[in-house]
Amino acid sequence: MFPKSVLTSKVIKMNSKRILFMTIVFVLIGIIPKLLKNSITDWQILALYFTYIASCFISFYTINTFLFASKSNFSHLTRFVIGIICGFVLLTFVHLLFLNIQPNRLVYFLNLKEIDFHSIITTTAFRTFIIQSVVYVCICFFKNIDEKITFQNEIIHLNNYLNDLRNNLPEKKEFKKTIITRFKDKVIPVDVSEIAFFHLSNGLVFQYLFSGQKYIQNDSLESFEKDLDPTLFYRANRQFLIHKKTVERVEQIENRKLKVALTLPEPEEIIISKAKASAFIRWLEN
Repeated sequence: MFPKSVLTSKVIKMNSKRILFMTIVFVLIGIIPKLLKNSITDWQILALYFTYIASCFISFYTINTFLFASKSNFSHLTRFVIGIICGFVLLTFVHLLFLNIQPNRLVYFLNLKEIDFHSIITTTAFRTFIIQSVVYVCICFFKNIDEKITFQNEIIHLNNYLNDLRNNLPEKKEFKKTIITRFKDKVIPVDVSEIAFFHLSNGLVFQYLFSGQKYIQNDSLESFEKDLDPTLFYRANRQFLIHKKTVERVEQIENRKLKVALTLPEPEEIIISKAKASAFIRWLEN
């Protein structure tokens, strides 16, 4: 899965491009009426008007972005109203500043016929509502798109992670369920659940069944230990590989060794060393 820092950097780049694009579009929309009315008399004024509109849009966008990013559970109406209030205060300050410094520019920016406080406040309020509405709709629209894209990316990354995890899981070993036993000229399949224990004696491996039958096996005790389920069969010592169900009782003898008694007669004593005693007890418990 991609780290969050990578996703965050992608979102930042995407948002930067969106802000630039929306600012240009908003500025062009603001300039078009001036072009249609042929009211452009000075390109320097046009550049200043361009900067004014762009600054208004970016300021409102910043205010609303902060409101959306805040952890307060504001409703959409509350965010919208707070954005209008903050934007109105900001625009009023800017317009009053222009009124004191360059009143002619303010008349041009606000399309005023005459300069008076009531006209400035009314036009500022109307412009605040228009800009706030456009910015708020844009943010809500792109926020929904971002949430869908983020959700889809997280699903894709989660599926990729699960696939990687599944591919890296160790394969579950299949243990033998049946042991082929040869007796004279016969081949006898014996289910492992019927086997009580294996015993190594004089180089030969004997297979003892719960039924009391005994067969000689050609395979080594090590091969049976490898092929049989370790939750069922335990290598007690060099001579014995025993089935869990055949263990009748366990006695502790000298030096913390264990002596195991089986449900069948044992060919010889089954002694488990001190080193393997704890592991054997855990095997019985599990």
